Amino acid sequence: MAPRPPDQAPAPEHVGHHTRRGISWNLAGAAVTNTLRLVTVVVLGRVLHPHDFGVVAAAVSVTYLIHHVRDLGLGPALVQRASLDRAHIATAFAVSLYLGLGLGLALVLV
Repeated sequence: MAPRPPDQAPAPEHVGHHTRRGISWNLAGAAVTNTLRLVTVVVLGRVLHPHDFGVVAAAVSVTYLIHHVRDLGLGPALVQRASLDRAHIATAFAVSLYLGLGLGLALVLV
């Protein structure tokens, strides 16, 4: 399949193929990420003392929650928007930046 310019949509008969391919890559990425998380937890569980492992488990839990809160769906909203102005991009960037700084500061203070 030849590469197409970024502004050209795929032909209707190829949309299903592209969708399945994208979902497959997304699923593979999630599987690898979760497998690596599990391996990391198992290795740390064997290497660290129970108290230290408890600290790591708490930190991983907080990091996981913050990872899911930080996005607020701004990226998907920008991707799905039919017409995109510079103001939309600037607003999404500013909100993401301020949210990231705020969450980082909260992590440091806690």
